[in-house]
Amino acid sequence: MKKTKEGFTLVEILIIVVIIAVLAAMILPRYVDQSENGYIAEAQSFLGSLRSAIIKHMDLGGFDAWPTIDNDQMSDPAVMNPLGLQPLPAHPNWLYCCGCAAYPNGCYAQRLTTGKHIGAIIYLSEAGEYSCEGLNPYTLIDAKRGCRA
Repeated sequence: MKKTKEGFTLVEILIIVVIIAVLAAMILPRYVDQSENGYIAEAQSFLGSLRSAIIKHMDLGGFDAWPTIDNDQMSDPAVMNPLGLQPLPAHPNWLYCCGCAAYPNGCYAQRLTTGKHIGAIIYLSEAGEYSCEGLNPYTLIDAKRGCRA
């Protein structure tokens, strides 16, 4: 009676490992930058909300001109509540400013934390148009829709 071998040969196991490695090499790069996409979407969303609140407040006679609101004031309920926004908690990812000297008629977010885009700026004008600086490979896909990879 002949013994039959059960199990996989070394060659079969190596082929399976190679197939898994190739699949992982194709899939992993898509998920590496997802946190960065989230940070950029977060900044654009907050800038859009802030711009809308300021314009609404201006229409109601609350501001005569585009206001200057710096990052520290954004955590002050006395500044943010009249705009209909919650005060911004201390923020580790972005520095926000509206009406600041560099961008007097709009708001911007500047990337603070470690990562590949330190110092990058997303600007949202009073007219609602985005601008992206230093966010390579992110580009402005549409002035109304913002920066995307």
